[in-house]
Amino acid sequence: MKIDIDALFDNYLQDFIDKNADKYTPEQIERMIETIYEDFGKKPNLSLAGLSPIQYFKQKKTKELINEFIESFQGENSVCEFLCRELQERKDAEDDLISFSNSKNDEMATCSVNILGEMNSQKALKSFINSILDKRATDGLLESMIDAMCKNADAVKEDLLLSCDVNNPDCKVFLEVFASMSRDERVYQILFDEYLNRKDNRAEIYGLLAKYGDDKILGYLYGEVENTALTPIELEEIKLAIEKLGGDFNGLIVKNSH
Repeated sequence: MKIDIDALFDNYLQDFIDKNADKYTPEQIERMIETIYEDFGKKPNLSLAGLSPIQYFKQKKTKELINEFIESFQGENSVCEFLCRELQERKDAEDDLISFSNSKNDEMATCSVNILGEMNSQKALKSFINSILDKRATDGLLESMIDAMCKNADAVKEDLLLSCDVNNPDCKVFLEVFASMSRDERVYQILFDEYLNRKDNRAEIYGLLAKYGDDKILGYLYGEVENTALTPIELEEIKLAIEKLGGDFNGLIVKNSH
């Protein structure tokens, strides 16, 4: 029978509140929840045969963890953070989690993607590219996949360069991943071409260039500030980009008609 770890934490939290009501305000306790949860994870619990929640999941076989993970998305249950952390350490859970990342249960798919991202699963990251290009990912899932790819951007660089025609509008979703990669002239050229060709929402491309961090673009940004009427949002983003890239914004003549 699956033990409800979250219910055990609720009891642990209530006990903490009862014992410390004279020390902390409700607002202070609210800010301490994360720390209290981590302490709970390390403390032996009688309902877990004297094991701590972390030990409880660590001593389980991977198949047992997978079954418990599946059960967590049935009915009104929720998945336990300590279960997810343990799955991150189990390489033999990779294929199951990749399968779950295509689940019609959006919460299950998103949680699986997040675990695979923390696992640095090369196989999963490649599968995310296909899921996105094939438009199988919902908006929420797509965001989680992009976040996972950004955290491991260099690991998917060659696959993205091979898979993506950057002139294809469907590939624009990967620009943030490219901006998260280490210096590479091929990647710089993709971002630079987007900078040259972007007509709308130019504030976004300024942010991506700042994130990428190659100061070769500075001369173009200087020229744009001095010769182009920018919206207030664009002006703020280009200022942040110039400063993050090590340039000096204060000496520029801003031509702004807005």
